[in-house]
Amino acid sequence: MLEIKAQNENSPLSLIVTGDVSVSQIGELYADLLKVPTDAPEYMIQVKDVENLDLSFFQVLFAFARKIRANDGKLVMEWELGDEYGRIMKESGIQNGFDGLLSL
Repeated sequence: MLEIKAQNENSPLSLIVTGDVSVSQIGELYADLLKVPTDAPEYMIQVKDVENLDLSFFQVLFAFARKIRANDGKLVMEWELGDEYGRIMKESGIQNGFDGLLSL
């Protein structure tokens, strides 16, 4: 599930990803991300309360993050994942990819 919060013009566009973000649900998240404007100056993406996740989620989120960065948007990501999902991020190399993207 994707929740979008835009408080005011001086705060980042906040995207909160929760729930099932496995391959069986990734189409819905992808469709929701396509609706998010990619020309805001700043974004905050929070990933929390994830029930089920796999690498398809990371691929879709990484592509979205690259699009934001390509438009010179500032991007902050907060990961509130359990140990198992954190291990998946690290061992798959996804964490390094996001770290590199955010450091540009």
